[in-house]
Amino acid sequence: MLLPFVILEAICFIFLALFLEWVDRKVYARVQHRVGPFVTGFKGILQPLADFLKLMGKEEVDVEGEDSLVLSLTPPLSLALSLFALSFIPVTSLSGLLSLKGDLILIVAITAIVLALAVATGYAQPNPFAYVGAARWAQLFISFEVPFLLSLASAVLVSGSVTLSEVVRWQVLNYPIAFLTPLTLPPLILSILAELEKAPFHIPDAETEIAGGWLVDISGRRLAIFRLTNDIELLLLLALIVTVYLGGPSGPIVAGMVALSRTLWFLIKLTALTIIVSYVRGIVARYRIDQAIKVLWAWSTPLAAVNFIALLVLKLIGWLG
Repeated sequence: MLLPFVILEAICFIFLALFLEWVDRKVYARVQHRVGPFVTGFKGILQPLADFLKLMGKEEVDVEGEDSLVLSLTPPLSLALSLFALSFIPVTSLSGLLSLKGDLILIVAITAIVLALAVATGYAQPNPFAYVGAARWAQLFISFEVPFLLSLASAVLVSGSVTLSEVVRWQVLNYPIAFLTPLTLPPLILSILAELEKAPFHIPDAETEIAGGWLVDISGRRLAIFRLTNDIELLLLLALIVTVYLGGPSGPIVAGMVALSRTLWFLIKLTALTIIVSYVRGIVARYRIDQAIKVLWAWSTPLAAVNFIALLVLKLIGWLG
């Protein structure tokens, strides 16, 4: 009986992810004094969907020497895992469609697997540019995952739980955890940009340097699914931050419209966070790989660690919880 709801939720999340891509592209274009999508649909809102459908109809080229099995499995598997992780995010209520103890850890593990699949995709292609892109992915992954996990650990320390529904309920009863973790927000935004390969961290697929990097020989349906997966990951990561730090769907409720009110609060927070991330990526030029690693290790990680240690001290002396 749960299957129809899962399918419906997956479809809704796909369209929401495409909407966030449109918001991201419009804001990014505005920062750079451009128009952005404006032809397909109202103000270009259907352009991400049109791009996806167009890519799905293009020829899929098989390169001699590639690992066809890996390249056939990684795109749909990445998409399926990302959609599965989204099912734990609370949207219409204080818990997701799926909920279990420690689901925050499960989501973090799934995102790591999706990134590992991207690295495997790069090494499955017989192209030196793909190898370089995959190597850069591996370097970035180690660099941004540390501050990302430290930032999430601060939220876990405050709420005392690694279950998303319990983290949200703690914030409903108290206040958004973001008030206690101001130093973790910059590392979180940088980690999200790095994980999504967005400026200034679009290094693994740098067009001007390595001709697309780990995606250099990916085309047709495979490329379309990878692009859609990136949109789903954007939704997943931002929704995770909204849930863990901003109370998820919590907010003032209109009598008799609980589910709708919670959904609207979730979408408002999600869209606002998308705009912030888009502005950041619009005003910073792309880093070299050594600069990116330095920023993540020398700035993001210490900030996240300082916030975590401060909260730990407050917890030990009894001033926190």
